[in-house]
Amino acid sequence: YATYATYATYATYATYSTYSRACRSLTRQCPGWPVGRACSFRPRTCDARSVPVALASSISTYVVTTHPGAEEVLQEELAEILPGIETVSRHGAVSFDGHDGAMHRVNLWTRSGIRVLQKVHEVALDPSRPAGDTLYEAFRGALPWGDWLDSPGKSFSIDARIWNNSNFSNSQLVQTRGRDAICDAVRESTGHRPMPPKKGLVPEVPLSVSVFNDVLTLYLDTSGVSLHKRGFKSKIHKAGLNECAAATMLRLAGLQDALREQEAAVGAGVAGGELVVIDPMCGSGTILTEAALIAGNIAPGLYRRWWPFLSWPTFDARAKTSWDGAMGHAKASRKKEKPNVRLIGNDIHRGALDLCMENAKNAGVAPLIKLSHGDVGSLELGRSAGDGVPSPMVVTNPPWGQRLNDHDDVEAAWRNLGSFLKHQCQGSSAHILSGDSGVTKHLRLKSDRRVAITVGNVSCKILQYKMYM
Repeated sequence: YATYATYATYATYATYSTYSRACRSLTRQCPGWPVGRACSFRPRTCDARSVPVALASSISTYVVTTHPGAEEVLQEELAEILPGIETVSRHGAVSFDGHDGAMHRVNLWTRSGIRVLQKVHEVALDPSRPAGDTLYEAFRGALPWGDWLDSPGKSFSIDARIWNNSNFSNSQLVQTRGRDAICDAVRESTGHRPMPPKKGLVPEVPLSVSVFNDVLTLYLDTSGVSLHKRGFKSKIHKAGLNECAAATMLRLAGLQDALREQEAAVGAGVAGGELVVIDPMCGSGTILTEAALIAGNIAPGLYRRWWPFLSWPTFDARAKTSWDGAMGHAKASRKKEKPNVRLIGNDIHRGALDLCMENAKNAGVAPLIKLSHGDVGSLELGRSAGDGVPSPMVVTNPPWGQRLNDHDDVEAAWRNLGSFLKHQCQGSSAHILSGDSGVTKHLRLKSDRRVAITVGNVSCKILQYKMYM
């Protein structure tokens, strides 16, 4: 049997864009060579060239992007979504090889992942030739574009990232020559020219391309829109936290582990204690809503109504069966009973609290969330009473100077947060996001752990504090 890795050396999209990059011998014996011998056919003679492009059942490399610094969290998450699949971590992403069924599950279930990209083409660019020509040729031979953009109403987009190349450094050149090549290929194949994406709408074929060290890699963006846009928010707070970053903070805080321990106790016949998560400066409630989705085992992708891969030529009957199965499993996995979790939010701004509850209602998790209005410094949990709050898990994203301009108010907010943690949260742990070390000092606490993470192009840190009794 010819292996995918060996065959891909010869039959790539660059050479035979109308054929699958995976040899059909993955499932059937190669007609030309004995079992166990590496395939040495060239595309013109190998019988595998009769296989349709991007065969739905073939193995692809997928790259799941995330916030730089959250790779370990994403890798742990993917191990739960895709048990047994090997993953490879890189800067700001984690990759794996799998069928499209794996891609379906990751799009539905990832919480810290931002996009799921499917690698379709990779080619070395010749630095001795004009950059525009090599880019044009790379795009032109990547896919049978007439099949992917087969009607005048379909559109595509190109997101380009480049670094460390020999003879060009402008991402706009990549986008321009890529558009030229794809439009020429479509016009030659179908007679029409693709329309530019409509404002505010996701194109049918969103593309992502990276060019690093003179090697161009092209991806299909299977997510279309950043996965942090869950699909239930009607309004966005100006200083709101990214959902993927919030999910990263919650996993680092140990929410999933605490839920598993709670379920194990119940399964052993021991009454599992109530789990409490507090965001004392909750704003529009991203952390609380994400915590509710995790507690209820709700796949965040269920809120989306459309995915770009549903209209691709690779979405055949088998792929549809896979997708329907992934959707059915996600819907059935949602907990039927209310989780034994209390989510407490507080904020000084009434408008932010209204937005928080509106988002929670849209997500269907409002019954899990209790809100209070006031300054964090005056927030009391009543833990001295017998019916008070058990040791809470504090996860919060206080305001910091690069997001809000009133520096005096920011410093006061951090001082009050420090007072709340010292007097109300003994025996608890706190995970706090900060993008400004100048305001962090106003907590007057020493962190036990710091995790560097980049959020919105800002270098931040997730700070862990253990509040001892």
